[in-house]
Amino acid sequence: MKYLIFLIFIQTFNIVFNLAFPPKVSIIVPIYNLDPEILNVSITSLIDQSLTEIEMILVDDKSNSTIYTILDEFAKTDSRITIVHKLKNERTGFARNTGLDFVTGEYLGFLDYDDIAHRNLYFIAYQEAKDGDHTIVSFMSRNFRENDTYAYKNLPEFISPQTKYETEVFDENFYNPVESIYVYPWNKIYKSNFILNNKFKFPNMSSDEDVIFLYEYFPYIKDSIKKLRTKLIFRRKRRESISSRLTPIKKRIYELFKNLDKCINKWEKDGIINEKNSKKIMNVFYAFANRYNHNEPYMKKVILDYLKKKRKVFNEKFIKLDKKHIGFWEKLMNEVNDSCSNEYIKMIQGDSYCLY
Repeated sequence: MKYLIFLIFIQTFNIVFNLAFPPKVSIIVPIYNLDPEILNVSITSLIDQSLTEIEMILVDDKSNSTIYTILDEFAKTDSRITIVHKLKNERTGFARNTGLDFVTGEYLGFLDYDDIAHRNLYFIAYQEAKDGDHTIVSFMSRNFRENDTYAYKNLPEFISPQTKYETEVFDENFYNPVESIYVYPWNKIYKSNFILNNKFKFPNMSSDEDVIFLYEYFPYIKDSIKKLRTKLIFRRKRRESISSRLTPIKKRIYELFKNLDKCINKWEKDGIINEKNSKKIMNVFYAFANRYNHNEPYMKKVILDYLKKKRKVFNEKFIKLDKKHIGFWEKLMNEVNDSCSNEYIKMIQGDSYCLY
């Protein structure tokens, strides 16, 4: 009981202190049962960040008692850590949503529980964001294998905050920055008020929630995105990794269409669908089609059929497409044929699967 009271006091103190002296970056880490050693390496990479004005929001998605205890121990050793123990397991997307409710930083980012952040990641990203007043700053990643337990000791040499590295700035005139910055939430930092004020959330999906999250917020960006061509996140590739699950293709298609429709409804409600934002919206649809063009042919056809219908809706109801936009849509639809609907019927009657 005394321990619980002490923990509540520490968490309350952290919240009050952060409200008085907001951190520069809040980092949300959704956590579910995993090897304690892997978790320790991941969280330690945040604690050791050269940017000290950060807060770490560790969201326990109803893990086992071992992980529960380890997280509470972390909270006792560093006042910048906030632990949120969920009462129900709801998967990664909803765990991230829970973390958003605790953000007090000027910018926010996400880290997967088995990945490693370069020591200067948030110093560099925050500095670049502030220098150009960018809504989003993205960076690159490097993979390493699950059996390389001490890989973090052999990562590239220390990247100094003063190191010169290649950058790229995307504004509204850049063609398809959606594809260029990738869909992952963990390779970016965002202005916190941009995400929180617009109430962007991860949808409840068995896969692809990262995709829909980006597609929803992208048309709202009013200034620019900066991309750092520097590898600052190190991705552990594990057999049981979330990103290697198998999802029934009929369920995946249904969830994609359902949640993209929700995005469109939100755009319409918020007055985002207009001539000014038309290029950004076109880019979202282009990225959506292009992302899945490597999958089974019938999956590609079904998605393009969906987009074909959306073209008609946007052209008649929301955006008067000029010749440039019409050309975009025609290019997108050139692989669609009359058999799309029949292919979809065949697909949902089968048991086809695709990799998540």
